[in-house]
Amino acid sequence: MSNISIIVEISKAIKEFYNNTKTIIEYKEAVDRVKKRKDAFPPPKEAQKLLNSNARLERKLNSITHSGIPDPAVPNPSIEKLVNPSSRPQALQKFKETLKIRTDHQNAIIKRISELENLVGEADAKSQAARYISNSWGNMIDAPIPDIGTVGRATYLKYYLLFQKMASSLSSVTRAARKAKKRIENDLKDYRKGTDILRANMKTFSIF
Repeated sequence: MSNISIIVEISKAIKEFYNNTKTIIEYKEAVDRVKKRKDAFPPPKEAQKLLNSNARLERKLNSITHSGIPDPAVPNPSIEKLVNPSSRPQALQKFKETLKIRTDHQNAIIKRISELENLVGEADAKSQAARYISNSWGNMIDAPIPDIGTVGRATYLKYYLLFQKMASSLSSVTRAARKAKKRIENDLKDYRKGTDILRANMKTFSIF
């Protein structure tokens, strides 16, 4: 998969994550209403959808941690051709194209780092919210609302386990995003060195 495809895929997965995790706050508000005996808890129909989304995003993040984001193909400019008057114009163009490609790639990676940094905070916050929901159901199992009966206790336990699983899933996304961010930050440092060398060569040969 090309670097552009990977960048598009990870951005798409992060966007899907944000869209799906909005329901966590809705469930948190709902469980607070249940605790105050003001409303019934809505069936968490979106929970499995969010778990699936988390799993997909985590796999993509782990892939980036393992392999990074591939460097884009460049024209491969030659110093030898640059010093040859007959091939110099073409070589000059290749140097300029290469610098643009590398600069654009660096900017794209910087944006992905920013995305991942925001994702770490978002996934962690939503994990805490899911844990709050789970703990709320756990507390209500231990001190149930009067007259909930056996069926009610079973439902509370089901919700407790579901949101405990959700919290764990979101924590996994947090860890995966943190690792992916560190990987591409390190890759960016090495990539920038190559760009700096290219820019220095261009300056030496008065290409700017």
